[in-house]
Amino acid sequence: MNDKFTDKTEHDDDFISQKLNRASQQTQVNGQFAAELEERLRSAHRPRAERFATFAQVSPTLRWVALMVVLALVLSWSIKSLIPAPQPAVDNTPVNPDMQTPTPAPDVVPDENSTPVTREDGYNFRGGKLFIQQPLPESPGTAHVYLMSREDRPATQEQARALADRFGIQGEVYRSSGLVFGTDDFLITDGKQSLQVHSDQYFVYTADMENNHNVHPAPSDQDAERIIREFLIAHGFDFRFKVFASEFYVGYVVQPLAPDGLPMQYESYTAPMMRITLDKNGEVLVVDASLMNYDSNALGEYGIISAQEAFDKLLDDTILTGKVEFGHSPTNMPKEWYRTYADNQPATVYGYNTIYPSMEAGKPALIVMDGVPLFGNTSGMESLEHNSFIGITGQYIVENGVRKFNVESWNRKVNEVWVSGILSQQGDQVIVTSDDGSGQQYTIIDPPTDLPIGSQTPENSVGISGVLEGDSLSWYYIQFFESNSGGGGGGGGLGFHKLNLSGIPVPFPSPTPQFETSGPSQPTGIYIVQEGDTLAALAQRFGTSISTLNELNGLTDENIIFIGQNLRVPMPEPEEQSVQDLRGYLGIALHIKADGSSVKEYTLNVTQNSGGSTVYTMEGPALSDLADGYNGLPILVTGMINKQGKLVVDSFRMPYDNLQFQILKGTQRVAQLGGQTVIIFTTEEGQTYVEYLATNPFPADSSFLIGIEGDLIEEEVLIIPDETFADMPVAHVYQSAIVQENGSAMEVQSNRIYVYNESNEPTTPPEFTQPDLTINKIELVYFVSNPYYQVNDPNYELRSKYIQPVWHFQGVYANGNAFDVLIQALKQEFLLPELVPGSLPG
Repeated sequence: MNDKFTDKTEHDDDFISQKLNRASQQTQVNGQFAAELEERLRSAHRPRAERFATFAQVSPTLRWVALMVVLALVLSWSIKSLIPAPQPAVDNTPVNPDMQTPTPAPDVVPDENSTPVTREDGYNFRGGKLFIQQPLPESPGTAHVYLMSREDRPATQEQARALADRFGIQGEVYRSSGLVFGTDDFLITDGKQSLQVHSDQYFVYTADMENNHNVHPAPSDQDAERIIREFLIAHGFDFRFKVFASEFYVGYVVQPLAPDGLPMQYESYTAPMMRITLDKNGEVLVVDASLMNYDSNALGEYGIISAQEAFDKLLDDTILTGKVEFGHSPTNMPKEWYRTYADNQPATVYGYNTIYPSMEAGKPALIVMDGVPLFGNTSGMESLEHNSFIGITGQYIVENGVRKFNVESWNRKVNEVWVSGILSQQGDQVIVTSDDGSGQQYTIIDPPTDLPIGSQTPENSVGISGVLEGDSLSWYYIQFFESNSGGGGGGGGLGFHKLNLSGIPVPFPSPTPQFETSGPSQPTGIYIVQEGDTLAALAQRFGTSISTLNELNGLTDENIIFIGQNLRVPMPEPEEQSVQDLRGYLGIALHIKADGSSVKEYTLNVTQNSGGSTVYTMEGPALSDLADGYNGLPILVTGMINKQGKLVVDSFRMPYDNLQFQILKGTQRVAQLGGQTVIIFTTEEGQTYVEYLATNPFPADSSFLIGIEGDLIEEEVLIIPDETFADMPVAHVYQSAIVQENGSAMEVQSNRIYVYNESNEPTTPPEFTQPDLTINKIELVYFVSNPYYQVNDPNYELRSKYIQPVWHFQGVYANGNAFDVLIQALKQEFLLPELVPGSLPG
């Protein structure tokens, strides 16, 4: 995550979005995630034909993206490392007794007597112009601070039952995976309605499970606010709130109001405190709630900065603290089709099962496919993995208003395929021609009548998920994107300061000015001052002088530094490095130029013992002797890593003769070996191997089991001679699948050379121009970190429990990208220099 979010980052994301889209579309979403977000991500689901891929198979652009992701992770870690260690006194700061009684704060409205801040020429902002559509609102002098009253604890079964009664659900109670790692939630359902309960504050109610799964909620409804208010009041939710259509999620945000009338919110673009979607009939379909549990008696009333001061901080990108920025590009939602079947008619249906064990011993589990409960011949399904792809044969029936599927037989040995390509009409058949370069054509069984046949362009795409039956595709889900761009996001700012409510101000360090240089200069890094450090010692450690450190950091008081301070220090120039027999995996890519000429790119993927890797671009005349058949295999390289990080090859050698990727059939089992949980693969001939993940230097864990133990599977593997784990030979696995009943064979993929057509995929993004930004909403709100946002983060317990005032600025760039900034509103005297630990959305 960058220190500062810019539209250029999103612009580059747009440039590579078509490539990222395919990668993101391989993500399978857990069925217990929030219902609408499930809809958003289901539209991006792409089943995997391969379980793993070598870095060499990825295009140079995607490798660049992967490296940027790694860099982002490093930056994210680095930013976290810049945040000073938490101070225990913060959560126990005394409260001024005189501040115990809250007084109403004035509503924040535009000040008719103020001078409009809008200027015709706008404000200079990140290389573009920033405009605002309204005068800055009048600023109250004070605002309240509230406190989350307690941790949200998992509900008891009795509490879950009581909440279900409020929604009129009379059904069985099942166990569901909790959002908090290692915990369980309750699921109560009557077969149509469902309620997933974690606590009295966190729950998801669904009025119709099948409708929610297969139909996009209605995007808008003129009577939405009335419908939502009547529904909430009828079900016992009587808190004050306002309703507005969400620009990020489908549906409506129900935003609670504080006792003094100001809106309350979590991090922007995380799940709101309550979100409601309506179905196509204008009735409530889903209520997704993660409400705030807080003491309505304020801790006190404290001075805040004005809207003008907050606006000045927004414009100043040298200010990174007390600020949280979010942004995202417009989401391009696809048109979707889900295959439907008539009731009381024989049908074979493919999809993902979801299993909920009963809370009562001896009672059967609830098994659901695409929102429909299954019954009948389901014996054995309860042992399947959660969200396994299966085929079921039987028929849909309706009993007492609940639609169910009567299973006559089921089959887990079916492989889901994803085909993207071009649609065409051939007689009375609809054909999809794959765009993977193979030209393979498939006849779509029972296609929808309104598919965009003949209307596709390079800017849109059709993807079909289903099961192959010979050359026919029995589909269950189709998506059509009008455009392949959009949907990216990011964040910036280092976060908020901890609060100091003691009434005794704590001095802040002098701000560090930002220095800009023209031309080459010595690179610098960030060092966090530790106890016992002095400028003299640091100057000696980093091979520089005290005066240089003062200049780099804008220090005015020589030799004065403080613990936790971020110091910019000089770094040594990179040096050339000789390497001999550097081992890695070879990657070969073919670049086809716009004029028809071509050139090969060679890379070396060097894996580390930690599982990470470094990828070097190789150059030098010796590479002309590398045969294409070596692609993806281990290789030893001798040469020089230059200052630009490229590997100049003097010579190379292949450490193994006749080493090849191969396809093996066999079974898997989970075992304990060498003190670790590993997967053992046993071939049909009886040879056993410990599975590794592609080029990674350690065993795969049990989460990479395909199907269930004992299923006949086939895998593409690379078996390197003399490589063992706990004295057992190792197989590096690149793709796995259950053996299909139709006998179709897996093919070796990992040694294929990627062809990069630069006429279609330019090597560099087009020149970026910063778009203008318009701020269209400014308001004072109360903010607290979402109790369930990144709840499994190790720093979660260190997050602030204070509900504090912030200035919220929202806007949109000229290219449609959204802009959202929260500025901490409390005056500096009520803050500490330390920052609250935590991760920001990105």
